[in-house]
Amino acid sequence: MPKELLQPDTETLKKTTIGGWEFNYLEKGVVFPKSAVESVILQIPNWSRAFPKEETWIQKNHNLPSLIIRVDAAVNDGNLFLYEIEERPAGIGITYTLNKDFRNNLDDIRTTWPDFEVLVSPERKGSDDFLWTDVTSQANGKPLLIRAEPEESQYHHLEPQSISSLRKKGHKGYGVEMGLWNHITSPDQLDWMVPFVVKPLQGSKTRNVFIWHPDKLPGSHTRTKITNAISNNPNGVYVQPFCEPSKINIEGEDLWLLHRVYFGYDLDMKEWRFLGGLWNARNNLKIHGASDSVFGPTEEEK
Repeated sequence: MPKELLQPDTETLKKTTIGGWEFNYLEKGVVFPKSAVESVILQIPNWSRAFPKEETWIQKNHNLPSLIIRVDAAVNDGNLFLYEIEERPAGIGITYTLNKDFRNNLDDIRTTWPDFEVLVSPERKGSDDFLWTDVTSQANGKPLLIRAEPEESQYHHLEPQSISSLRKKGHKGYGVEMGLWNHITSPDQLDWMVPFVVKPLQGSKTRNVFIWHPDKLPGSHTRTKITNAISNNPNGVYVQPFCEPSKINIEGEDLWLLHRVYFGYDLDMKEWRFLGGLWNARNNLKIHGASDSVFGPTEEEK
């Protein structure tokens, strides 16, 4: 645990509803340090090379997996812990609404991007993309950000128009090449004396993610559940060393906090830029958009 807890300027939580989602929001900015931004930008090219290639518009024209990515990370005692890089990130619309700096940065970098729309599969349960850009129900020849699961093969023919991933969405093999996690095929390969996180080979939204902690911290899973999860995956899973997030005190309760920050590729400057994002806190190690989570704006260090 860090030596000091982040302290909010105010302890007044708001219940906020945006685009049909209700969640807890605190107008307390938490800084994502310049050193963390620089570290991520140095690692993005390694991720880009390691991510599986697709016949997408962005790959063919710019040799990239996506125009915009989200990095889930923690900064604890000045150290950056990189959890994942999402190549087709959700949450852009909500972040655009809540964080003015993110909104301004995204509007600015989009002037270097082609005109595109977001195509949302009817199978998708909710989308906040209408909060930041045009959403369509059918392709019309423009580049597209396609919100569909990899198994929805009816969208695969649109791959040449895609500005992000399609069939390889949520693929996590890049983490092995980047040294973030290892591939295992048996529970016998685990060291149960230390905490770790089990991830699927491909997936998103914390599905099939399991946390092991010998101290049985809230949000961690049982040894039996993790063993069964690995045994039920004949192709194996990925195992990442556990890195404890920082903490923030809200209304007298210490919550674990991570950052969900976005980076966009500037097509004019040919470089990745930090756009900002949101912090997400919870009294549970499995930090995501649950009803008991708290969100707030991530700020860039001035």
